[in-house]
Amino acid sequence: MELTAITPMIWVENLEESIAFYKDKLDFEVVGKSNKKWVQIQKDAVRLMLALPNAKITFDKPIFTGSIYIYAKDVDLIWEKLKNITEVVYPLEETEYGTREFAIYDNSGYLLQFGTNINGNIEEEY
Repeated sequence: MELTAITPMIWVENLEESIAFYKDKLDFEVVGKSNKKWVQIQKDAVRLMLALPNAKITFDKPIFTGSIYIYAKDVDLIWEKLKNITEVVYPLEETEYGTREFAIYDNSGYLLQFGTNINGNIEEEY
């Protein structure tokens, strides 16, 4: 069995506001859409789907018990761009596990972490 990609789909209350957040603040572009119910957005090799909630499932507000971790080549540059225009969860820092990273909330309250590996290949530990 071969898996080729993953594209997280996150539910949002206001699709247009979410599109604007990802386009204006994170430089994503819309690469696919369907009847104003969902869009697929992409920046470089990172792809997400933003969608209105599935009508078959109860939806009170956006919730997610994890984060979306986005690897970046120049995390410092991204930090400088976002630190004053988004809600920061934690500032740019070097971690004990070998990353330089920071976290923000998107307009719907989803946790987005941006990081880069600073001392070798993290995957070697697994």
